[in-house]
Amino acid sequence: MHNVGFDCVVIIRGGGATSDMSGFDTLALAENVANFPIPVITGIGHERDESILDMVSHLRVKTPTAAAAFLIDHLKTVLDAINDAQNRITRHAQQRLADHKYQISNFKSQIRGLCSTVKIRQEARLDNLNNSITRHVQQKILNSQLSIVNLENRLPLLTERRITFEKHRLQLMEEKLKALDPTLLLARGYSITLHNGKAVKDATTLTTGDDIETRLANGTIHSIVTGI
Repeated sequence: MHNVGFDCVVIIRGGGATSDMSGFDTLALAENVANFPIPVITGIGHERDESILDMVSHLRVKTPTAAAAFLIDHLKTVLDAINDAQNRITRHAQQRLADHKYQISNFKSQIRGLCSTVKIRQEARLDNLNNSITRHVQQKILNSQLSIVNLENRLPLLTERRITFEKHRLQLMEEKLKALDPTLLLARGYSITLHNGKAVKDATTLTTGDDIETRLANGTIHSIVTGI
């Protein structure tokens, strides 16, 4: 059984003969009361009429009236404690609020002074940073100007060297081209055979009846292939 919404259980009897007490001496009821998750208060008889249920309950009182009086007194005690705690909490909160207001007032005064100090420091820092940047930019400009002057002085020499290098490279290329010129080969006694304007490098590409052209250093010979 869940005890949500309940603080205790009260078992009472409104009077009767001693024989009526037997219902409060059962094992099942005693076990349930002993293991119940919330306190059980019994008020089922006079002092001389003690039952097993009285023995296992959380609290035993003499009569139902005594049980009610106990609960009322307990609730009053709890209410007084709550009211006292509420008053103490209220006083503590008021004191804390007054302390915080005082601290905030002090903070305001301190912040004004700190803001003024920080402002002065930041302005000085910005001035120093601006002067540093200006000096750095001026130095960079001066270095760039010196580099341009040095480059201007070196440019004619570098240009002349480049032109000389390119002339030498062109001479080498001209010599290579001359070495590959087929007219030089023809002048040395070699000939070139053409078929349909293309040089013949493999005789098996020709067939009987093909018209071929043989170029010499001086003159050209036209022939008809009669056999391979």
